[in-house]
Amino acid sequence: MPPEEQLTAPPTAPDTLENFAEQATQVPVSSWLVVAKNQRVNSDWEALLLRAPENARRCYQDLSTAPMVRKPKRVFPLKGKRYLGAWEYEVTSSDRVFYVPDEEKRKVLVYSGLQVSQVQPFGFVCVAAAKMAAATQTFGVPHTAAIRYTMQELIQKLLPLLREIMVNYHA
Repeated sequence: MPPEEQLTAPPTAPDTLENFAEQATQVPVSSWLVVAKNQRVNSDWEALLLRAPENARRCYQDLSTAPMVRKPKRVFPLKGKRYLGAWEYEVTSSDRVFYVPDEEKRKVLVYSGLQVSQVQPFGFVCVAAAKMAAATQTFGVPHTAAIRYTMQELIQKLLPLLREIMVNYHA
């Protein structure tokens, strides 16, 4: 298993008097260590920082100060025995970060993330169809968007076979 590495902290906003005053009041002191499961997760996090810097900055602040505070439809623990201890953070409408906070060690382990697209799945760590195995390895089952996309692909491939079977069966 590749070693964990500290998750790249988001850059601060450009130095202006306004931003400095805002940061002084908004950025609480980090009390949790935030680490990526491996280098790949950290690189994908860095790509997210470029795509959505403000949202990623807010996510990082939340993970490093209060990772177990629920925010309706944004931050919540995953359900089911298989996901015990795992949380999901909706960074943007299409980006998710999956992590496991360890209260005893005051450490947040970021396992994975997913970028979901209406048109075509592509990814921040997991590609819905091509890397479904990565999502499965993370928590045991893939994200629902990956399942939906894969089922559509499967149905498209199976329909001609089923038609052929039905034609041969009735012949």
